[in-house]
Amino acid sequence: MDLATNYLGLRLKSPLVVGASGLAVKVETVRQLEAAGAGMVVMHSLFEEQFAVEQANRHWSMEHGSGPEAITTDGSAAGGLPDWDEFRMSPDEYYELIATLKKNVRIPVVGSINGVTVGNWVVFAQRMEQAGADAIELNIYDPTMDPTVTGLLVEQRALEIVKLVRRAIRVPLAVKLSPYYSSFAHLAVQLDQIGADGLVLFNRFLQPDINVQREDVFRTLRYSTSDELLLRLRWTAALFGRIKASIAVTGGVHNGEDVIKSLLAGASVVQMASCLLEKGATHLLSIQQQIEAWRRGKKIESLSEIRGKMSILKSGHAATYERVNYVSILAKDDD
Repeated sequence: MDLATNYLGLRLKSPLVVGASGLAVKVETVRQLEAAGAGMVVMHSLFEEQFAVEQANRHWSMEHGSGPEAITTDGSAAGGLPDWDEFRMSPDEYYELIATLKKNVRIPVVGSINGVTVGNWVVFAQRMEQAGADAIELNIYDPTMDPTVTGLLVEQRALEIVKLVRRAIRVPLAVKLSPYYSSFAHLAVQLDQIGADGLVLFNRFLQPDINVQREDVFRTLRYSTSDELLLRLRWTAALFGRIKASIAVTGGVHNGEDVIKSLLAGASVVQMASCLLEKGATHLLSIQQQIEAWRRGKKIESLSEIRGKMSILKSGHAATYERVNYVSILAKDDD
């Protein structure tokens, strides 16, 4: 089966993309992923907190319930939080890694930025582009907990960030989002209109937990499971054909069936990290075998034949994705 696909205006040999994670830290690992069939690799995110310690106070406070004293002005940790040195690398080291990867692999390399404020995105993106990144992925990780901040303001902040970065770089731009906006479909259309080349659905928020014995808050981040895919499928199916931007599904893609579902819903690519961290690069070979077996059974020659086939626009199953299906399921349960 021809697995070639277009994403962000780039031609990829495969829709299997390595999502933002520590998998891209070592050149040898990326080589192994490329050899196993990866069509693109997204580097782990460069956090805005690596430029501005004062913003780190707010970041850790939002995510971990710590006070503003959590990180001191000299960058040292307080209150049991990670030391500043625990970030994988400095911004300059990050740019150097992009350049190194570009010299050693043929698949596109994407730089990733994670933050919430307007200031540093442009600098990050420009430096990544200069280092040789084939595209930039903005991970707008904004778990707003301030009750005075409106949903409109949160969306305007995201749009402003994307506008600024789009004007500052020439390479393709993807925007990684959460589903927790008041009108996600409307925001997606706005991002498309201001020049986002792709939307990545969805990022996964770090979830603080509570230890009832110590009565404190601790951080936890678990690998995804295929159960998380359903929300991504719903929004991919809803947006396919309604925006020009490419759609990438991330979070919950673990096997060939998950990949096929995502493509049928309308995704151009899928991003995987958890399953590769658990099973290694060779898991990509297993996924391709599963896709090939399905392809033979369906007598399908290329991805273009199936992309978006089960989207709202093409399938005629709008009710299945929307409220009427919710009502009918509840009615069956009542019976």
